[in-house]
Amino acid sequence: DALKREAGWLADACRNSRPAPGEPATRLPGEGGLARRRKALEAGVELFPGIIESLNDWADKLDIIPPAPVA
Repeated sequence: DALKREAGWLADACRNSRPAPGEPATRLPGEGGLARRRKALEAGVELFPGIIESLNDWADKLDIIPPAPVA
């Protein structure tokens, strides 16, 4: 409990600190990845061009249904 309390205090202090002029806000390790995960769960995963065609080729080889685009 003490460790959670201390870590929480430190995380809050980092988030609430004012960045230097012209610098981005302070981020904690993992925050970017968690934000990308939330976005992917809500909106799907954006793939680079050409990946779907590659997946379709493999789906044909493996005799499975390829993934369908979300939008």
